Amino acid sequence: MKILILDDARTRRNELADKLRKKRNDVTSIYGSNDFIDAVEKSKCDFLVLDVESWRRGKPIYERFGIAKKLEKTPILFCNAPVNFSSLGERSKHPKDRVLATPTEADAVIAALQ
Repeated sequence: MKILILDDARTRRNELADKLRKKRNDVTSIYGSNDFIDAVEKSKCDFLVLDVESWRRGKPIYERFGIAKKLEKTPILFCNAPVNFSSLGERSKHPKDRVLATPTEADAVIAALQ
């Protein structure tokens, strides 16, 4: 499975990427807004693992480029989500979307992707 990770916490992002690669996934891990926008524009992933706080920090630029709308066909695993979080406001919810509350451990993410 081709997985894209957006998380600006390096340790968490690297741990998750390493564990997913050990399970034979093709993983791209990103921490910054510009790289994330490029990845969404250029590559097709099977699943996006999205740290909600990382998304919120880059939200103004993502809104400007319509990134949430471009992700409507991509299932998202939202990590470290606050209580009552369901999806990105301007994006229709995908049937395979999953939401994991804060704090989210790497093993919980892997289990949710299977």
